[in-house]
Amino acid sequence: MKKNIFLLSDQVVHWNIVPTPKRKNVYWESWGKNSTEKYLEVLKSFFNKNGLSIDWSLIETDYGNEINENLNPANNISNQVFATWKQYKEGRNKIWRIQEVVHVGQSVQPILDGSIFKRMDKADLIIFQDWGLNIRHFTIPGLTKLLENKWAIFRGYPPLFEGNLWQEIQKGTGSKKIILLRADDLRRLNISISKGLSWEQTIQDITNEIYFKCNISLHPLRTMEYVLISFGCTGTLLIHNHLDRKPDIQFFFDSMGAEGYWEKAHPGYLPGDLELLMALLSKEILYPDIANGLQVGRAIRAHLLSRRKLIMVGANVEEGSLALDSLPLELSKVYGPKPTQDFKPVEIDYSLFQSLFEVKQRNTSCMAKGWSLLGMTKWDLYSLARQISLHGPLKALQGWNIPIAKYNYLLTVDRKEIEFLHNLKSLISEYMLNKNNQPLSIAVFGSPGSGKSFSIKQLAKALDLPGQEIKDVTFNLSQFNENNPTDLHQAFHVVRDISLSGKIPLVFWDEFDSKDLSWLRYFLAPMQDGEFQEGQLTHNIGKSIFVFAGGTCSCMEEFEEKARTAVSEKGPDFLSRIKSFINVMGPNPVLPYAIKKTSKLNLDDEITQLNLAKNADPEYIIRRAILINSLLKIGYKHLFKNDILQIDDGVLNAFLLAPKFKHGTRSMETIFKTSKLFGKEKYHRSVFRSLKIEQVMI
Repeated sequence: MKKNIFLLSDQVVHWNIVPTPKRKNVYWESWGKNSTEKYLEVLKSFFNKNGLSIDWSLIETDYGNEINENLNPANNISNQVFATWKQYKEGRNKIWRIQEVVHVGQSVQPILDGSIFKRMDKADLIIFQDWGLNIRHFTIPGLTKLLENKWAIFRGYPPLFEGNLWQEIQKGTGSKKIILLRADDLRRLNISISKGLSWEQTIQDITNEIYFKCNISLHPLRTMEYVLISFGCTGTLLIHNHLDRKPDIQFFFDSMGAEGYWEKAHPGYLPGDLELLMALLSKEILYPDIANGLQVGRAIRAHLLSRRKLIMVGANVEEGSLALDSLPLELSKVYGPKPTQDFKPVEIDYSLFQSLFEVKQRNTSCMAKGWSLLGMTKWDLYSLARQISLHGPLKALQGWNIPIAKYNYLLTVDRKEIEFLHNLKSLISEYMLNKNNQPLSIAVFGSPGSGKSFSIKQLAKALDLPGQEIKDVTFNLSQFNENNPTDLHQAFHVVRDISLSGKIPLVFWDEFDSKDLSWLRYFLAPMQDGEFQEGQLTHNIGKSIFVFAGGTCSCMEEFEEKARTAVSEKGPDFLSRIKSFINVMGPNPVLPYAIKKTSKLNLDDEITQLNLAKNADPEYIIRRAILINSLLKIGYKHLFKNDILQIDDGVLNAFLLAPKFKHGTRSMETIFKTSKLFGKEKYHRSVFRSLKIEQVMI
């Protein structure tokens, strides 16, 4: 059955500038009505070839027909941009993507014949594509009435929700209304939405701003039936509002990295991102598989896969900016007989965010239990840990909507560690790129053997900053004489020599909190001014990263409490110079310091502590499983057959279910080294039983 689509879109002419060895070629391309029509034709062809009869077309209007073969950049009849193209490396190939887009000029506001808006009445679907240019200034008499009981898709653009058109649209929003936005465009409204910290925090921030803080700037997002917030090629948040109940929230995302990680690996830009999503939504609206069964999620998944493909293929610019012939294969992955599991959504309970916000608003001393996408998995954590141990985390977690952070050889799925690491990476990267020579001071805490230095070193190796080289060096302050800073001065000279060589020193000040914090006062000047005084001479240390690794305090919260009261040792001054910190979790269950402080149970009883820690930190078994697989893969590859760890069930259970490893990761390594695994094809129980396990496990 034929369907009619009314499209009101800003029109833009791209002047695509492509450099060649001898000159630059220039091609022009129309975006708006023409580009949307191309998407619709590609989808129409695909679905018709796959057994679904689609017959749709755009209702003809006079707006957007001004573009013709005589167009030139001097005309003000249309909006014009220059797009400079560049070849980027993609695998073994080099492909064309846009390096830079420069807005050249905006067209004269057209005088419209109001009769074209009357044609909306014949439309089965109405699409508004606002690019911040012309259409937002249109006044459409009776638009609210025209939109009643009709499906409509709104594409927002910054500055969001401004202009005559949006003022009229907001009067009639409600059911059958869909809005598409980019997360970065929302952030321009100066609202509190984190980026790159963790998916959990970003989703929670968005929900808080829309529903609980009731930000007036986001009022349209409470009144549309469907809200789609795009995070580029890494994810999309879908909110389904209801009049009579709480909204449904679904999140489609790539678990292998934070927001923007995929785009960084595939630099350059291609236009038409949300246009493709609008076209896919049009199919679900006008030709649903099930009557009254709108499958928005399917359109989102097809969009994420197809968009990635378009970027990876690049463009033959002479023919157009998008390789649309690559779309059918990607569409088949969602609409074909064997749908992929890629970008399968996770359902998130709105009530969870509501309770977290209410606890925060009460500002009580009680701790709200954190949440994570890992904790929401339908897998039993023990079963999941077994799969990770045997197959490795990347394979075992594939398709299970569990975020993974990977920095060189460091891999974690723990939300707390992910947030710490993402924050530190941003901080260190920014520091290394600016001209500030004041040392960057961070702190790292964790129980012995939790992997404090390993985590920071792997993070530093994963920074991927061309032209910047880091060299690490470690000093154990517990072995220095706190009454004579000569040893410390010698250490500073070593750091200075590394800096003078053109490298960035990554300096581990191990056990800096030993000897009753007596070392803190010696670091105040180096941390603040980047210099130290030796006798009458003052030496510049140079650009460097100071990592203060705790030895007596297991977490930052414990150290802060201790340092605030150590006024004579300059504890408060030292704290003010620490720019960030990380609490490394390790393979044992971690009891939060706040619970240690507030609990009335006997914490001298180790069993009591372990039970409390397991309840507060159930994901420890996942961290332990990752360590089992990674440590054995690094040192004992012969135990893997077809990339599957060959280990006795009893041995694996012993590692996973041990109450505690006395010395953390070091205890696990000790067991492996003394298990006589050389020449063995499987980690047998007989080898494991021969060890004095009680020395390293309890």
